[in-house]
Amino acid sequence: MMDKAMAYELGYDCGKNEPNTTNCHFSIFNSLENTESWEQGKQDAKTKTKEHITIGKYTLSSYADKSILISKEDGEAAEYSIKELEERINTFWKEKF
Repeated sequence: MMDKAMAYELGYDCGKNEPNTTNCHFSIFNSLENTESWEQGKQDAKTKTKEHITIGKYTLSSYADKSILISKEDGEAAEYSIKELEERINTFWKEKF
């Protein structure tokens, strides 16, 4: 059963990952409250998300809180702080050269 919290999460997913048949399913909009929660989630995702970059099977999403989400087509994902990624990149280059 659809509730406000689930509608918000689906709206957030839509704003973050683009619309699909799950996050825009008609059952989300079965009440004004759910519709408003979905809209708020979508808006929050757009406010927090800076940009998405797709490289092959991977999507990199940067957020206003200075984190990066790396996700694969199969739904697997990992989130890193910008500082952590910078450290990993520096370590990679030091080991490689």
